[in-house]
Amino acid sequence: MKTLINILVFTVLAANLCFAQDEIYKKNGEKIECKIEEIGSEKIKYHKSDNIDGPLYSIYKKDVLVIIYDNGNYEYPNVKEPIKTEEQKSKFGEIESDEPYTDFNRNFISVNPLNLFHGNVNFAYRHLFKNGKVALRFPVKIGFGNDDNVSYYLPSAIDQKVIGSLEMDVLFYPAGQHLVSYVTGLGIEGGLMNIFYLEKSVFVAGGLEDEYSTTSSPYASLYYYNGFSIEAGKNFGISVLLGLGPKKFLDVDKRTEFMVNFSFNLGYTF
Repeated sequence: MKTLINILVFTVLAANLCFAQDEIYKKNGEKIECKIEEIGSEKIKYHKSDNIDGPLYSIYKKDVLVIIYDNGNYEYPNVKEPIKTEEQKSKFGEIESDEPYTDFNRNFISVNPLNLFHGNVNFAYRHLFKNGKVALRFPVKIGFGNDDNVSYYLPSAIDQKVIGSLEMDVLFYPAGQHLVSYVTGLGIEGGLMNIFYLEKSVFVAGGLEDEYSTTSSPYASLYYYNGFSIEAGKNFGISVLLGLGPKKFLDVDKRTEFMVNFSFNLGYTF
């Protein structure tokens, strides 16, 4: 991505030197020819190049991809880089030392569409702390079609189906936030599950039909997660997590099974 940005910068650099104006390139591809007056912590203020003495306009820094100044210098307002030469200094001050990407949304409300195939609706809320390296996540599952083992899409290979559950995860982003970020962490889930037992198979019109008996059991699961998150747009996020760990049934048998939890989340970031 950064290579493409550099190609864009150097493509327009020669032409830019011929005109006493600054250029702002937005993330959506729009170019603004202007005279920049101030770069604040959140907004960039400027006059349009065709009316330098006219109104003062502003734009949010988070919407800007790159700024090219009239002297040939340029900077990425949302990505801080180490200073290598004098030419890399902004006319409004030096770029600070190298730091992780900071232009990220801290809240993520999502839904896991894959869970519909297993007979439940899965919502989740994730909150990133200020440093972008630690987050808390709270998924909620609500089951539907619990009457038998065939009344929902793609029945579980282990003949189990969640009635409802609540989970709490602690997630870690070792490298901080980027457009694509690696994530790992731990999760604890508790809930109620239907367990289906095959009683017999009978012949009916049209073929063989299985008959099940059902019992419900509370359970608790512990997951170790690995995955990644993608900042796919200004307010659109994607998260992919694979969790592995034990699941303990809290019924009379109190048996323990190995659990795999694949979470594919799409949602709104803010």
